[in-house]
Amino acid sequence: MPSTLTSEQSKALATRDTSVALAAGAGCGKTHVLTERFLSHLNPASAEAPNPAQLHQLIAITFTDAAAREMRRRIRATCRDCMQQAAASGNEQAEDYWLQMLRAIETARVSTIHAFCTSLLRRHAIAEGLEPTFGVLDQGASDVLQSQVIDDVLRNQLADRDEDTLTLASAFGLAKLKSQIRELIEHRHDASFTEWVDKSPADAVAAWQSCFEREAFPAALAKLSKAPQMKTVCELLNSVTPPAGKVKFAQAKIELLQTLPRLADRSVTPQELSALRQYVGVQSICSAKDWSTPTEYDLYKDACKSLRDELDKCLKLQFDPEAAIEAAQLGLALLRLTERVSKEYDQQKASQNKLDYDDLLARAFQLLSGPAQTALREELSKDLQLLLVDEFQDTDQLQVDLVKLLCGEKLDDGKLFFVGDFKQSIYRFRGAQPEVFHTLRSEVPERGQLPLNENFRSQPAILNFINALFCREFGNRYEPLRPHRSQVTAEPAVDFLWAITPSKNDKTIRGAAREARAEEARRIARRLRQFIDSDDKPIADDSFPSGTRRLERRDVAILFRTLSNVDVYEAALRDYGLDYYVVGGHAFYAQQEIYDVLNLLRAVASPADEIALAGVLRSPFFSLADESLYWLVEAGGTLNDGLFAVELPTALSTDERIKVVAAAETLHYLRDRKDLVSIATLLGESIARRGYDASLLAEFLGERKLANLQKLLEQARTADRGGVLDLAGFIAQLSEFVAREPKEPLAATLSESAQVIRLMTIHHAKGLEFPLVIVPDLDRPENDRGPVAAFSARLGPLVGLPSDDDRDHVVTGMKPHQILEKQEDAEERKRLLYVATTRAADHLILSSSLAGYDDLRSDWLEMLAAQFNLETGALVSKLPPGYT
Repeated sequence: MPSTLTSEQSKALATRDTSVALAAGAGCGKTHVLTERFLSHLNPASAEAPNPAQLHQLIAITFTDAAAREMRRRIRATCRDCMQQAAASGNEQAEDYWLQMLRAIETARVSTIHAFCTSLLRRHAIAEGLEPTFGVLDQGASDVLQSQVIDDVLRNQLADRDEDTLTLASAFGLAKLKSQIRELIEHRHDASFTEWVDKSPADAVAAWQSCFEREAFPAALAKLSKAPQMKTVCELLNSVTPPAGKVKFAQAKIELLQTLPRLADRSVTPQELSALRQYVGVQSICSAKDWSTPTEYDLYKDACKSLRDELDKCLKLQFDPEAAIEAAQLGLALLRLTERVSKEYDQQKASQNKLDYDDLLARAFQLLSGPAQTALREELSKDLQLLLVDEFQDTDQLQVDLVKLLCGEKLDDGKLFFVGDFKQSIYRFRGAQPEVFHTLRSEVPERGQLPLNENFRSQPAILNFINALFCREFGNRYEPLRPHRSQVTAEPAVDFLWAITPSKNDKTIRGAAREARAEEARRIARRLRQFIDSDDKPIADDSFPSGTRRLERRDVAILFRTLSNVDVYEAALRDYGLDYYVVGGHAFYAQQEIYDVLNLLRAVASPADEIALAGVLRSPFFSLADESLYWLVEAGGTLNDGLFAVELPTALSTDERIKVVAAAETLHYLRDRKDLVSIATLLGESIARRGYDASLLAEFLGERKLANLQKLLEQARTADRGGVLDLAGFIAQLSEFVAREPKEPLAATLSESAQVIRLMTIHHAKGLEFPLVIVPDLDRPENDRGPVAAFSARLGPLVGLPSDDDRDHVVTGMKPHQILEKQEDAEERKRLLYVATTRAADHLILSSSLAGYDDLRSDWLEMLAAQFNLETGALVSKLPPGYT
């Protein structure tokens, strides 16, 4: 970041007569602006703030703890620079001021929204009916407690023969019912949650029908209008003149060309669509001789067949209120059951004097809202000079309401400074609502609606490509990124790397899709190998006389939507001798070493757990052979009895006998110790006695396995310090995580400067930058799998009907919800691609396997093909004025 400020940055710092909503594009220095704005309110020499604020009068809210640490680090570094400059100039007063500020910086109110709410509730705990010493459940502990409460409530409700519970368990089964409750309980703090508890099935069906007719069905039409076969049919009809006497062909041309374009504006009724279907095809309408060439006829026939299939999907969407009533009854029963679970969950937390993350926001809002809290709001607002909020596009309405309560309703007094970029909102799964940024920004006076679009990260060639790709997709809200850097490396700086595999989508060929992905991975690895081995210098670097240098492994990041198929790319990189590192991932609890430890703890805690005992005996802890387990069971009746028998089976070999004796001694020792020592001590002694850590280190990816083991040990130490979980509780928590696989990253084993190619998700890469970025698997289709249950403020609790092939056509409230959710998901996928491409500083590679250039299966590639020729890379659409 340059020491001098751009005009946009300067304006953001100088605007003080109103609150500021800063729309900051990717790589445009928003963190620098936030830090400088914070410091400017402390600087006694600032022209904009002649009366400096006290440190406690400034609040900065960040999205993550890491972002809070980074902002605090920058503030500390700047305070130190100011102190040193004052000392060098002999200004003792200023030197002393900045020294005091430097000493106090750890008390600065720079934190996440959850940490801020925690602090607020502790200061006003009595007013909110809390004990000031309340603890905060982390997400893992919260999930475990919820699962325990769900099990307890279901057990009690079934024992009491509760009608709702019996109906739901019969309809969905207990396993699915538990998952449905978990989905709904996430919404327990929504105001509409309690409102829907008292509503009737008729209320739900009426809301569903209204949404379906006004929004969901028109949205389905709009999606249909974008189908590639739609364009093909219209283009071919426009190019043909039906021969004289071909009345139905002429009529089909008229009807199709008049009605199909109207799908985009959603004005076609279901009845019109049904009537139109008879014209979509060639049978009894036209033949090959009615067209200029047989090829055109074949193209039209195939396009009509595909279009007819898509039309049929829309025509199946017929809402039947009577058929939907059962789903409404089930949904409301589920909501009532979830409410019981929620109350019990709250009681359990209260008995432990705990809150979870959702409680923190809800209770903080409750504390500040309502007529009785006017004096408290005025007190907080009076003592607040500036509230800065970062990543505002990733907030939700509750957080917006909290911000308004802190600052006061008026946004023209200059107390609020928030930064966001709707194009980088990619956290819908965490409840982010990008529209709230636009809504609050529109409430800020126009002079406070400022842009930040000068990009310091990427070379002009990359930014030109990004602007061309996204300008139409994001519409009028898109503000093009302007390069601050000059183009140093050779163009083109963006590569299309396609692996054409015609059999990719052939479902009759087993493994065709995976092999196509493997071919793409090999092409990526080969391209990187070429870069590294050649004299090409695609990386800008001012420390070299030419201003460019060769590519190094650490310059490269491969960014995935999901790491589910990352092993294919790992294999290709290994084959080409390219060292790599998988960053993060969310499969910590799916690693074998975690299973081994869990089996060990279960076997220690309960001699009756034969499955866990078998698992740990076969693991590197003891390494017994399968045959040995058989002989132990055969001799003792159970595995545990056989292991601890006085006489061991004669069929055991000498080596296996030694292992069995060692296993029995170790488990006997650990069972005696389990109630006397902490969880971490017990686990540490287990590892030390058996050398399990050394065994892991000798395996493939041993360093990562060992790091995962150390991470699990640290989790045990945390549980010990918290004093809430005993060994049984820790086992229950770990078992829950293994079963549900929450998104927990693998342990880190390499430094940021390591000479390796990094493989990570796009979500993990947000906020980072790399000289060369590869975005692979662009042709990955969207996931059509819907949720087991959902909750909507408008539609209420939503479930599907119990499995019944005869009722697949029934449209319940879940269908319009899914249609609208898919629409939102599609918008977020655009933003996800924007985030991925804007990570690249010097070179960008977009890659995928393809069955063919005319057989695209993803919206990413369709979006790319709408702007560029996939074969040549040439721009195929006209850009708005001012774009290059």
